[in-house]
This record gives sequence, structure tokens and C-alpha cells, in this order.
Amino acid sequence: MPEDDAEALSVLAASLYDAVLDQTLWPEVMATASSFMESYSSVVYEWSSSGISRGFLYDDGGIEPEY
Repeated sequence: MPEDDAEALSVLAASLYDAVLDQTLWPEVMATASSFMESYSSVVYEWSSSGISRGFLYDDGGIEPEY
């Protein structure tokens, strides 16, 4: 990740758009998001307005499956 926050955010945004087009990129993009946010891990979680969730859609592999 670039050290400049604006450039790093731009890289992350571009990566998110790329992953929408190529779903195999999601684990790498989630790792990039974790790095940008300085977090342990990141996931995309689906939750609908009806209260029915499908759970994790994509993750960076940093969270144990039982969670």
C-alpha cells in the first residue's frame, strides 16, 4: 500500500471495482482493505432488510471459519 492516505484509498477503491468484475480477486482486495484500515481482518457480509443473512461472501482468510 502507498504511504500517502489519498493514494492508498485510490488503490483500494480501484481494487474493489476490479473485484466486482473478477470475483477471484476478493481475498486479495479484502487483505488490501485490512492493510488500509490497519485491521486484523476484513470481510464482506451480506445482510438483507428482511433480516435474512447469507453470511460471509468474501474474506481475507484472517478469521477462523468458526467465527
